[in-house]
Amino acid sequence: MRSGDPEYHAVDDETTLKYAVLNLIPRGKSPQRVVVLDDWFDTLEDTMGFFSRMIVSHQDLQVLLVKYPGQAGSTCSEKATLNNKFLASSVLSLLRSLDK
Repeated sequence: MRSGDPEYHAVDDETTLKYAVLNLIPRGKSPQRVVVLDDWFDTLEDTMGFFSRMIVSHQDLQVLLVKYPGQAGSTCSEKATLNNKFLASSVLSLLRSLDK
């Protein structure tokens, strides 16, 4: 993960998610949006490369790549239980903040 990549601090102030938005489409356009929750072993850079090639042929495609709490470049409390409920609430918090 490069320093300077966007990051989101979740509601609990101890959880940080790294993310990238590919193909910023101007407001007023109707993009096709895809949210990609990276595999534990994939790097953000590898996933960005894969979807960047897709965007070349699909100009209306916008991709949000997200690293879960606990993955490289993200943070969470040592007391956090990394279960589906915690991960889902963290990602939902990010999605809501980006929708503003």
